[in-house]
Amino acid sequence: MESWETWNTFDERWSAAFAAEYIDGMHFTDYICEVDALIRGANFRGALEIIRSVVGRLAVRSDLIGQEIPLWWVTTGACIARKIDDCESELWFYDTWIRHQAVGTRRRTVAEARRRCQLRLATN
Repeated sequence: MESWETWNTFDERWSAAFAAEYIDGMHFTDYICEVDALIRGANFRGALEIIRSVVGRLAVRSDLIGQEIPLWWVTTGACIARKIDDCESELWFYDTWIRHQAVGTRRRTVAEARRRCQLRLATN
């Protein structure tokens, strides 16, 4: 995908952001039931893979039009990553969420998220 700086109009950015909300023809909200079913079936890696895809696409949308990533996706992904002891993925969710918050609403820093994950690694 091209960088948003190379696009000339808001309409081009908005169209690309709208396209980023769809994965394999499904809107990102349609994956909530699929993720819930995988979690109920204890297929945590499958759920994590879907959530990473969705959050990655929503990060692209955020870069294009400034819309924040819905927190449910980030917290669910981080919780699943923690449950399966995947600290790298847990940190990725925190980093992605922090980088895509509106500038005036940032409550955590990337350094704090990294420190938290490193402490967890040290105690395991």
